[in-house]
Amino acid sequence: MESKDSLQKTWIKFYPSYIDKNLKHSEGRKISNENSLENPTCLEIFKICAELLKLDCKMEHVNLI
Repeated sequence: MESKDSLQKTWIKFYPSYIDKNLKHSEGRKISNENSLENPTCLEIFKICAELLKLDCKMEHVNLI
């Protein structure tokens, strides 16, 4: 059985800034403006990945305070 740390190394991380229409490429947007969303949330991205794309995914919660 693989450890949690070794499994996490294979995860693909996806951040809302990658597809945020309000950002420039130099600010972190990775796709074209035509395919971007305004202010995407982690929950929206998670639902698309899990329900529409049928990917095995997890949403990580981080406390920034």
